[in-house]
Amino acid sequence: MENFIVEGRTADRLRANAGPNEEIPEVVWSLTTRRVLTMDFVDGFPLSQVIAYVEAGRLDELKRLAPALDLEVAVRNLARACLRQLFQTGFFHADPHPGNIILRNDGTVVFIDFGIFGH
Repeated sequence: MENFIVEGRTADRLRANAGPNEEIPEVVWSLTTRRVLTMDFVDGFPLSQVIAYVEAGRLDELKRLAPALDLEVAVRNLARACLRQLFQTGFFHADPHPGNIILRNDGTVVFIDFGIFGH
């Protein structure tokens, strides 16, 4: 059974160690229990959606939806965040698949879903 208290604590720990261009949503502890995890709303574009647009050759549509999103910058920020978590802080999000990553228009990488982590 899920224990969202552990996930919330993981989010807090990752947020405390977050680097530049990397965000972790705040946990709303007053609304979080073992069975419910409540976090701040994240405004951005799931990496899975961005990949789907790119693979379908719909870059013009992606540009219309996210006019300021520079994919090269966002991907560089993602790589730096993952590597920094692994090698600098030693505590890392261990499930960074495209459904667990949101890109903000400014290229900031937001990690979500903290059920798997490593150290």
